[in-house]
Amino acid sequence: MLDDNAVNAAMAILEAEYRELVHIRDQYSAETTIFVHGYDFPPITGIGVCGVGPWFYAEQLPMDEFRYRGRRYDLKVSIALANSGDVQLELIQQRCDSPSLYRDFLAAGHEGMQHWSSWPVNYHEIRERALATGWEIGQEGDTPRGPFIYFLNEGHPGTIVEMAEATPTRMRIFDQVREAALNWDGRDPVRMNWPQG
Repeated sequence: MLDDNAVNAAMAILEAEYRELVHIRDQYSAETTIFVHGYDFPPITGIGVCGVGPWFYAEQLPMDEFRYRGRRYDLKVSIALANSGDVQLELIQQRCDSPSLYRDFLAAGHEGMQHWSSWPVNYHEIRERALATGWEIGQEGDTPRGPFIYFLNEGHPGTIVEMAEATPTRMRIFDQVREAALNWDGRDPVRMNWPQG
């Protein structure tokens, strides 16, 4: 039988950690991804913790092409997106055994923030400039929303830089996630209808 006091104490610690994570994220990142070992349950709603939501969930994010360290693989990931103000949170769960920086991160014993992202309009120009100055590609791919790249250069775990092209399709999706969060009242916290681009 569970000790209710011990469970409540553990949950209070977890809530405090989430609040601290959200505080740090709000101070330093325009878009932060939280990477978890798994969530075969609805992603956290933030209700009673930090008020983040609603979450938009895609069981399998469409991907046209994926390359890890230059080799092509079939990557299957589930994604949940939500906003807290202008800050976007992304939960990623890899659902296959293909090599990826996500799997590398977890295999190294990490959990939590795996990367941060920028969404430039001049993606290709910045990509080429980064490569010309010594940045290395960890993984990259193309999706119906546009291309993305993760660079290997990181100062410490959780600082991998992702860059995704600010295509009209991608930005329409992100705008809908942000707008849904503006006056969210806590109802319908996990939405299976991914925003249309």
